[in-house]
Order: sequence, then C-alpha cells, then structure tokens
Amino acid sequence: NFFQTHFKLITEDKDVQKELTKVSIKGPKGAVNCSVSWKDRFAECRFTPMDPGSYTVTLVYLYLLQEQAPGS
Repeated sequence: NFFQTHFKLITEDKDVQKELTKVSIKGPKGAVNCSVSWKDRFAECRFTPMDPGSYTVTLVYLYLLQEQAPGS
C-alpha cells in the first residue's frame, strides 16, 4: 500500500503570482507527480511516495525580467 502525503506552502506576499510558482519532487527513482492547489496565500501540495528512500522537494518562483530597448 502506498499512502498519499501532503504539505502546505504559505506565501508571505499576498500578491505572489501563482502561475510563476513551480513545485517539483524527486524521489529515489526520479521525478514524482505532485498536485498543487491554491487558495488565497496557501498551496496544498500532494504526492504519493512510491519507493522507499529520500525525496527532495524543490520550490521555484520564476521572476521574469522584461527588457526594453533604449529610448522606448
């Protein structure tokens, strides 16, 4: 039997752009699917560890810089 596990992300910035936030999980045998559902400043993240061993959770917030041509 495998049991789903979950964790919660809490943002301090109420204006965080959820579409720029990426959660990834790597298990002993590679990438693991993780579902993320947002409500206000909280993200509920769920995944099912399928293999014994360590799992690494990575959170990336993509901040995109827009370049403008000089004089525009």
